[in-house]
Amino acid sequence: MWGITEEDATTNIHLSEVQWGKAPAMEGEKVKLDVPMYVTAGDYVLTVTGTGDTVEKAKDKCYKTIKEKVSIPNSTMYRTDIGDRLEKQLPDLHKNGLC
Repeated sequence: MWGITEEDATTNIHLSEVQWGKAPAMEGEKVKLDVPMYVTAGDYVLTVTGTGDTVEKAKDKCYKTIKEKVSIPNSTMYRTDIGDRLEKQLPDLHKNGLC
């Protein structure tokens, strides 16, 4: 996974089926073999979280992190409904003394 630093992996990027290993990587115009990096070890690679004063701000932070920090070749899929259910459930949570 290109672009994710150790600091990212301890804040709002939470690795799942990932390990530290070696894989090929481009360096300029050439492929370099056995470059140390995070590599996937399954289908469920990571979870990205965001925090904010509102659900909307937390969603924005999450999507900004995905777009700026996460780059997994040949994988363009990520959820586009982050926080939607929470926005609908928040009034009930408040009514029951939660959140």
